[in-house]
Amino acid sequence: MGSHPLRRRLVAAIFLFYTLVQPCRAAGTTSLAFLRLGSGARSVAMANAFTALSDDASATYWNPAGMSRLLSRELMAEHVIHVQDIAVDRVAYVHPLGSAGDSARKAFGVSATRLSVGGIEARTGNTPEPDRTFGSSDFYAAVSYAQPLNGKMSLGVTGKFIRQNIDTFTASTFAADLGFMYRRGRIQAGAALANVGPGVRFLDRSFPLPRILRTGVSVDFAPAALLRLSVELESLRGESSPSFKTGIEYGTGGMLVLRGGYLFRSAESRDALTGSGLGGGSGSGVERLVGLVGGFGLRVFGHRLDYAITPFGSLGNAHQISFTARFR
Repeated sequence: MGSHPLRRRLVAAIFLFYTLVQPCRAAGTTSLAFLRLGSGARSVAMANAFTALSDDASATYWNPAGMSRLLSRELMAEHVIHVQDIAVDRVAYVHPLGSAGDSARKAFGVSATRLSVGGIEARTGNTPEPDRTFGSSDFYAAVSYAQPLNGKMSLGVTGKFIRQNIDTFTASTFAADLGFMYRRGRIQAGAALANVGPGVRFLDRSFPLPRILRTGVSVDFAPAALLRLSVELESLRGESSPSFKTGIEYGTGGMLVLRGGYLFRSAESRDALTGSGLGGGSGSGVERLVGLVGGFGLRVFGHRLDYAITPFGSLGNAHQISFTARFR
């Protein structure tokens, strides 16, 4: 691909189309699919199977009900280097309320996410050189709240303001996320409905938001050390079948925590992400890595540094790093 810049631009366009403007087979086209990009390197390294866990500041994205399980204030900052020079930056803060001894507490959170893409080429004709280049950016700011119902169940809600810029065009909208969490011993179950709200309108077309329903279960096998397994089903508006995700987290009680997972996609979705059959995929074993993720975490002085890598076949790998600071 390195010797074919035109093919490289084609594959980049294919990737952007399927990840930023995701087509839905049954419901036309959704917009703002950057809302689907997972928050927190810890959760991404577990294949995004995090709705039933959601026990850190990334709960503002995955399941706002999970904020009720936080034992301290948390501030998370992260940076994502996606394929084809796509950059994502996030920040999230969660503040629990009430007594520190409570098993579940009220909590509120704030978060913001920005995705940017630069150097997009614009042409008015079939010319080797572009007439100009332009950029695209997506942004949202959110406020979240969690309310425990008792020691086992909690609810959460998030309100979001979303804005998208493509060259000189701008559109904005509002959306909400709803979450539920149940905990019994070492087992947690969670459900979240994300991106409920009106669509976004560009020029004379309206595009619905990528509404997502996630349901999952996590099991803590060895709380004295660390061995967690999480499984999840995710249904996207308009898709005929849900995706299945599973992730594992393992640590020995020391500094290092290892994570891995797999996201099971349909063959059609896999080909879309790698560009297979459209000039982007090589058909090699590299493409089979799509869906497999991994990473690690380092715990230092009560804080946490996390890393995740996500292969996208011939397009390369996405790298995600996040730092979570805890304040008593």
